[in-house]
Amino acid sequence: MIKVSAMIATARLGYIDSIAESLSAQTMSQDDWELILVDDFYKERHEAVQRYLTGKIRNFKHIPPREVSKYMMALVARNTGIIHCRGEIIYFMNDYSYPSPRCLERHWEVYSRHGPRVIISGPLIDAIVLSGASIWRGAPAMIVQIKDGDELIDFPSGTPPIPVPFKDGFDQLAPENFISVFKESFKPTMPKGLILDWRLGAICGKYIESNLCQNTIIDPWSWWWAGRNDSAPLEALLGINGFDENFDGAYGGGDGEAAKRLMQQSGCRYLVDTLAPCYELSHPIKKKSSISEEERDRKVEEGRKPLPNTYNLREERKLI
Repeated sequence: MIKVSAMIATARLGYIDSIAESLSAQTMSQDDWELILVDDFYKERHEAVQRYLTGKIRNFKHIPPREVSKYMMALVARNTGIIHCRGEIIYFMNDYSYPSPRCLERHWEVYSRHGPRVIISGPLIDAIVLSGASIWRGAPAMIVQIKDGDELIDFPSGTPPIPVPFKDGFDQLAPENFISVFKESFKPTMPKGLILDWRLGAICGKYIESNLCQNTIIDPWSWWWAGRNDSAPLEALLGINGFDENFDGAYGGGDGEAAKRLMQQSGCRYLVDTLAPCYELSHPIKKKSSISEEERDRKVEEGRKPLPNTYNLREERKLI
């Protein structure tokens, strides 16, 4: 029985090595979980990925997204992944995530005790938190320069990721970058005591048991992000027909909007775990991708202009 599907949608070269390292170290038996890797570079590196993951991860699928566009199509890719998942819950991973060894097991424990109608978030560890300060405690956001065309733009990065040195030419489409873009591997050190990251500091609400809260402080959809140590039940995701692909092509809001529907339409509670952190590794930014909370609110409340969409996740699952 597959209990947990770790689902990753990637449009980056490399990171296959860190994904495999973090998942193969999980305390949950490999018989109980699977990796679903939806990859924009499927055509170029499928054979290399198959060779690398075989023997490291027992259950995995490496698949292309339903369609690839010049626009950001993260939600199309996630919906593609959902139809291939066999787990009772889906643990959403960013390609630059490095979950600590108990992450999958911990999400399953919380779901088993409080499910099936729950969505779960866990802690992040990044450069700000490791330095002993976090945004929610008043530390200023770090300023990152990104290139938009020929123009350099400054914007605040709320969670500067843990730096890992990159190879020269790491962004070039070349076989040596298919699996790894790092000069060295990341070796995590588990904290002796949890330092609440900036997100958990905002959403930890009423404790319902030791180390587990229910989010009761803010509008919960704002902080459930599909990929930053978050999970949701497969059946509930199918019940809302997955992510609203109208959010694709512009940054932000789609995963939060899905969480809002999971709560309002499926009756899911939003639980916040303070154990089993997930690290966030360096992931270079190539285009402007900041969005204010006010803009997120506006997007979700006003919605987007409806587009023709006959994509039905349940029907697609029947075809595979």
